[in-house]
Amino acid sequence: MALLNSYQPYFAYLLLEWTERLKQARQQAYEDVERLLSTDEPIQLPKKLEKTQQQLRVLWYDVLDVDVTDEPIQDRLSSFYAANSNNSSRFAFRSLQLRYTPMKEGTFTELLEVQSLFDIPNFFVRECLRHELPFRIC
Repeated sequence: MALLNSYQPYFAYLLLEWTERLKQARQQAYEDVERLLSTDEPIQLPKKLEKTQQQLRVLWYDVLDVDVTDEPIQDRLSSFYAANSNNSSRFAFRSLQLRYTPMKEGTFTELLEVQSLFDIPNFFVRECLRHELPFRIC
């Protein structure tokens, strides 16, 4: 896990989550360990990550690529989801847990309370769409 964390910062959450699960398992004398340390999750993770990456790539090309059209990003996003409404290969935005918190004296900001590794790219994409940040896809 430490290697993944040093390779990609998104995996820092995964490291923290599994460290906490191991700590809980020890505290509970390894009772109900199958629930806390399910082997299915890490086995399914690469497939889920690949699917999410593919969905985001399509969203990026069709909505956020500055070279696609001059149409506003919100209009492209609406068209994209209208055309792909029943398509399971489109990126599905999930509910996020945010709180508004002070950062320093007189400054507040939204803080993402990560519940899943997938919350991080979800939040990032929302911010790009909300601020209508176009990208040049090479």
